[in-house]
Amino acid sequence: MFPAPLSVLQTLVNGFMDRTFLIGIAISMRRITIGYGISVIAGILLGLLIGRVKLLDETVGSLVLGLQTLPSITWLPLALLWFGLNEKA
Repeated sequence: MFPAPLSVLQTLVNGFMDRTFLIGIAISMRRITIGYGISVIAGILLGLLIGRVKLLDETVGSLVLGLQTLPSITWLPLALLWFGLNEKA
């Protein structure tokens, strides 16, 4: 049912030796950095707009506050449906 520990260790060592794990880690870090950067910029812009425009504060502000009460894990299924699991996502 589960692979032997030595088999797992051998696969881990082989992955680092032929750099497939390092390439995978680099791709993941790139995706995380791009996503975080986009979310920081969008959050700052939205926060500034809500802070400056009273109408946005009254409409979008309460919506944002309500969405903040949701646990983060509940966004995962929606994100998978919206964006998918490819490089373009």
